[in-house]
Amino acid sequence: MPKPMPKPMPKPEPMPKPEPKPMPEPKPMPKPEPMPKPEPMPKPEPMPKPEAQKGDKPAVPKAMEHKLPSTGEATAPFFTAAALAVLASLGVAVVSRKRKKH
Repeated sequence: MPKPMPKPMPKPEPMPKPEPKPMPEPKPMPKPEPMPKPEPMPKPEPMPKPEAQKGDKPAVPKAMEHKLPSTGEATAPFFTAAALAVLASLGVAVVSRKRKKH
């Protein structure tokens, strides 16, 4: 049997050198505009102190004495109802997930 002849190795061809591309000129960075100096706030003039009231007159009128402050519930009742609905649905979802795991 004839011996297999070794195949000649291909000669490595020199790779063409990549030509260096000219670097683009760096663009000058836009200078940030200087912040305007905050003007000093004018000091509020001191309010003249009211004269001491006599002991026979109450400081708070009777009409305002028993009134509670408004909490905003009357202005946006829809949001209160929507928030309660969302919380209830989240509670149901959490409970149903726990039941599925067991």
